[in-house]
Amino acid sequence: MIGIINKLPKNHFGHISDQTIGSLIKGVSATVTGIPGFGKTYFPRFIEKRINEDFTEIKTAIINLDLLNPYDFNSAMSQIKNRIGCQNSKDIQTYLENISRKNQVILILEGVSSKTDKRLLRLFYNFGNINPTRIVFLTIANYTILDPDFIKESNGYALFAKTLIIPPFDLEGTKRIIDINNNQYGWRISENIVPEIYKFSGGNPALILYISLYLTEYDTDSCEFIDHMLQFPALLARVNDIANVIIREPLSLCYKLGIIGSNGEIFSQLVSHYLGKFEAKGYGFFMKNLSERERRLLSILIENKGKVVEKEKISQIMLQTPDTYSLWAIYKTIQRLKNKIKEFYTIQTIKDKGYVLKEIA
Repeated sequence: MIGIINKLPKNHFGHISDQTIGSLIKGVSATVTGIPGFGKTYFPRFIEKRINEDFTEIKTAIINLDLLNPYDFNSAMSQIKNRIGCQNSKDIQTYLENISRKNQVILILEGVSSKTDKRLLRLFYNFGNINPTRIVFLTIANYTILDPDFIKESNGYALFAKTLIIPPFDLEGTKRIIDINNNQYGWRISENIVPEIYKFSGGNPALILYISLYLTEYDTDSCEFIDHMLQFPALLARVNDIANVIIREPLSLCYKLGIIGSNGEIFSQLVSHYLGKFEAKGYGFFMKNLSERERRLLSILIENKGKVVEKEKISQIMLQTPDTYSLWAIYKTIQRLKNKIKEFYTIQTIKDKGYVLKEIA
C-alpha cells in the first residue's frame, strides 16, 4: 500500500484533498465518505503523507475504530496510546494537553459508520475537548453516516463538524489509477481500453481495480462480456456493495453520493447492468412465473419489505431513463405483479411517494 501511496500525485483526489487539509489546519474536524470503494484505505494515508510533508510541526496518528473493543476500556485505551505515542503508564489527557500546546494534533479515525459504538465516539469527542482547534479529527467513514437519524444522534460531536464526499474519478483519474496499478502489480492494461473501463467503473477506484484484475486474469482487452465479468467474485462483491446502496437506501442519499446523477442515470454501467438482472435470493418459486421486469420489481420490494420504495427507485429498477420515465408504466407493472402474488403479499400505494410490500397475515 505504501508503494502506491508514494506514487500518487498531490492532486490525485482533486479538490477534496485541499479542502480536507485546509479544514484540519484551521482547527475544524472533517468527515470524509463516498460511494463504497471510494478509497477509504488510501485516502487517509495519502492525507497523512501530505500533512507530514507540508506541515512538519503537526502530529498525526491513524486509529482504526474497528480494532477497538468498546467493552474493554483498558485494552482500547492501550491501543490508542500506542497509536499516538503515549506511554502506557502515562495519563493520556495530560499527554494530549502537553503535546497540543506545542503542536497541533490530527487524529485520523478509520472504520467509522453509523454502527460505531457511541462510547468510542464520545471518547474521542472528549479528547477533542482537551484542547479544541489544537486536537482535531479526520474521520473516514462509510456512507451510513449520511443517514438523517445518525446525523441527529451525532449532532454536537466535533468529529462530524464538516462532511466531504469523495466523487468518482474522471477519465484522466481513471487512466492514472490504471497506470499506477500496472506499475505496482506488473499488469499490462492497454491505454486503448481505458475509456471502456471508465464507462463500466464510473471512475470508482475499487471497480477500476477489479475490472483491471479481471482483464488480466482472463488475458483479454475487452469488457464486452458483461455477464461473465459479473461472475468474477472479487468484482461482483464490489458491484454488489454499490448496488445495495441503491436497493436499500433513500434516493436522496444516492444522489448525494453521486451514485445516481442529476440526469437520473447510474454512474457505472456495470452497476446498472447488475441491477437490470437483480433478483432477491431465495424466492425462485415466486420468480419463475414473472416477467423479467416483474422479477426486478418484486425483488426491490422484498429487499425493502415494510418500507416505502420510492417511485423513482422503481423507475431505476425498471431501467427507465429520464426520457422514458412513465408513472403509468410503473402503475401497470405494479398491478400485474399484485395479481400474481396476491395469495402471499399485498402492495400498498403510498400517495405521492411510492409502494410498500406487506405479507398477508
